[in-house]
Amino acid sequence: MKKYQKLILLQLALTLADFILTYRGTPDLELEANPLVMHFGVGWNVLILSNILFMAVYIPLVWYAFAVYKSPLIHYTKYTEFISMLCYDRPDKFGWTVTKVPKNWVKLFGAMLGYAAGYTLPLCRIIIVAEWAVYLKSPDLFHKYDDIREKFPFKRIDTAAAMVLFVFLAIWWTYRECKINRIKLDKIIN
Repeated sequence: MKKYQKLILLQLALTLADFILTYRGTPDLELEANPLVMHFGVGWNVLILSNILFMAVYIPLVWYAFAVYKSPLIHYTKYTEFISMLCYDRPDKFGWTVTKVPKNWVKLFGAMLGYAAGYTLPLCRIIIVAEWAVYLKSPDLFHKYDDIREKFPFKRIDTAAAMVLFVFLAIWWTYRECKINRIKLDKIIN
């Protein structure tokens, strides 16, 4: 089984586990932390539909990043040249990365987003599923854990972890692309 298939199946399994545990923990959704429920008071139908739509975006992004996107072969000497060539086909325009949109931004950001989201979003679901499991198994332990959650924005450890991991993985993706490119270049040279 390929990596993107494993990530998609993991995300699907975790989403299902989240629904089951949510239903066991709060059938009326009173304790649900999803912003759609908390702030807009939607019910199960909208919650299920939003997760279906979420998967409808997640699946093609992960598939594109891991199965479709191919790293281009770029001749470079420094990392900044690689990024400049990757984004603008010019080795001297690294500075443009903060002022101009890359010419092939859909491909680049699609691959970067799919890569980062592919790993980040299952981690979020693991945290959510673990929180529900602890809540259902040991409410006393969960209340102790809740003291830790208080230190995070909106009491969402999963969201805080997602933001940090997502940024790290997006940066890692560019480093990884550079490394893949170097391996390809070395094979051609040798």
